[in-house]
Amino acid sequence: MYRKNEHHERGELLVAEASERLEMPTHAVIRLIKNKYLPAKQACKSAPWVIEETAIKSFLRQGRKSVPLTENLKQQTLDLLTT
Repeated sequence: MYRKNEHHERGELLVAEASERLEMPTHAVIRLIKNKYLPAKQACKSAPWVIEETAIKSFLRQGRKSVPLTENLKQQTLDLLTT
């Protein structure tokens, strides 16, 4: 039987909660999960992603506060100088 907020007792966060903790939009957190920067799990396909609080803390300790701009991790950015 499911109890409201039982995932907190297990030290787990949902994507929206991780989004607040990481101070980034939920779509960015999902991109981090899909690109394996942030470990998470699903009980089954289409179930909510569950992220352990320790994974969030580890991610922040590594100094990662941003997500790649695109899903292509090999894509480089181009800094344009304006005069």
